[in-house]
Amino acid sequence: MKTNNTSSQLFFLAVKGIELMQNFKFLSNNGKFEVLLFNSEIALDTFRSNKPDYLNHVQNKYFEYLEDYIRNNNISGELSDIEGFINNRFVFYANELNKIFSPTYIPGAIYNAFYETPFCLKPEFNFDIPNMILFSIPLKNMAKYVNNEVNQICKLLD
Repeated sequence: MKTNNTSSQLFFLAVKGIELMQNFKFLSNNGKFEVLLFNSEIALDTFRSNKPDYLNHVQNKYFEYLEDYIRNNNISGELSDIEGFINNRFVFYANELNKIFSPTYIPGAIYNAFYETPFCLKPEFNFDIPNMILFSIPLKNMAKYVNNEVNQICKLLD
């Protein structure tokens, strides 16, 4: 398996998802990074489900791409503990993803992390319910897109 190529494909998908959310509403530089972390959680978790034996190799290179993104977009200057923040966000987004396709789920905290208060350690819930319902459509579409594309990459590795 060419882990460098697979890692770059996964990272490209995570970055591509930023465009999908940018089409919904303008994202700040920090908001784009939040979307990237959200999509990274999806991409790496989906890959882990399909190819657990290759995860460490792919994940190591993936995080090198993430480090480059952080450096190139001046993200590290915004946060005192970037590694701790990323780990915190992966847990937060994993929890949110476990609920995202529930019919009663409203993504108010994700919206705030993406658009209102990026880098806030504990994003609060946004109670603008009509806007959250509108936001949930591209959010779910982006999550499905990243998940489906990672599944396709994994099939090509068989």
